[in-house]
Amino acid sequence: MQTLTVSMLDCIERIPSLIKAIFENRETVQKEVLDYLGEEGLSRLSGMVCVGSGTSSTSAITASYFANKVAGIPVSATIPSDFCYHTYHYDPNALYVFISQTGTSKLTKQAMDVIKAKGYRCVCVSESRNTPMAKEAPCFLDMGCGYEEYPMRTIGYSTTVFTLQMLALEIGRRKGAVSDAEYQAYCEEALRLPEYLKPIPQMTLDWMQKKSQWQMIRSQCLVFTGSAAQYGVALESAVKTWETPKITSVGLELEEGMHGANYGYNSNHCVIVFNDGGVDNQKALSLARYMREVFHNGLAVGANVVCEDDLQFSLCGENFCCLQFAAVGQTISYKLALDEGRDLFAPHDNSVMHRYFKTHADGDGNAS
Repeated sequence: MQTLTVSMLDCIERIPSLIKAIFENRETVQKEVLDYLGEEGLSRLSGMVCVGSGTSSTSAITASYFANKVAGIPVSATIPSDFCYHTYHYDPNALYVFISQTGTSKLTKQAMDVIKAKGYRCVCVSESRNTPMAKEAPCFLDMGCGYEEYPMRTIGYSTTVFTLQMLALEIGRRKGAVSDAEYQAYCEEALRLPEYLKPIPQMTLDWMQKKSQWQMIRSQCLVFTGSAAQYGVALESAVKTWETPKITSVGLELEEGMHGANYGYNSNHCVIVFNDGGVDNQKALSLARYMREVFHNGLAVGANVVCEDDLQFSLCGENFCCLQFAAVGQTISYKLALDEGRDLFAPHDNSVMHRYFKTHADGDGNAS
């Protein structure tokens, strides 16, 4: 076990440059998948199914909203246990996308083997062409994250989301679901993303230092919530908050969180509302206001907020701003870990846990 010298914040701050590289190299990177499909495969393509666990799952959920908008085919996200054991029809004309940053996820590989055995089209999204799953996949798609020092993935989540979004955009362009003008508009928005991403970590740290971190620390549970792609971000933020500062946390879709959880909220629950200012703007603000005024424990983040104690920032646009919200969730988990006294530079020793179970072929139970 090697002691880390790069901070988790360094990883988060590396994301904008990697997003920029993915965008600039998108045609080259995506070409392997498009060539693999071929003209006939593209014309018959009836869907895209993304499969992964943990952060690979939350990234697929996050990306699926934009992907469904532009790909011209249904795009879904599922976990490998459901895919392997509880799926009873596999579409022969779909593209199956298996996501594993290290390429060592046992069950995701098993899911890929199911599709390979059927002879259907499948792609592995991984950090390198040399990971175990990538070597065995008929087609490889570079996740664009490079080597990430921490098993609590921040870079891998963000680059996977953006890589899947770019794949869907290129598919939609070639299938005629996206016009040239629409494609150009999406590209202009994507090109803005890195610059809009850069200030988010420091803005989040300043916001937390001002007041909100103590509100989070004193709470028994952090509840992240949002709609559409922000739902995927909420799920991932909850994962990061549980595994990094080890604080109980959950991620809820905005509307679904108002169908049960709303009756259980009290002052011990800090509800963090990710608000992109879209169709659910008023609903998001109403929940944040309710938690603030009744339980004194609600926070709004994003385009529109309740008061000056919230975190407000400008969005790069409606389609890729989910990665701005992701940077907030990632920075929250990092800062809370420091506040809780966790030494993030210390080696990760999972030997005790691995006596009971191993989810990855290399024994890294935190990797995705």
